[in-house]
Amino acid sequence: MRHLIIIIGSGLASLVAAYEITSVGKKVLLLDQESEQNIGGQAYWLFG
Repeated sequence: MRHLIIIIGSGLASLVAAYEITSVGKKVLLLDQESEQNIGGQAYWLFG
């Protein structure tokens, strides 16, 4: 049975969590208010 994990927000911690979850074969849905070009949460705004 496969599970879908939903992660709200696409900050660095969320991206790492999504990577770890997918590395064990589970599916992840990332939801964020920003577009794909702005993924990274606060780190995007701090580091560009």
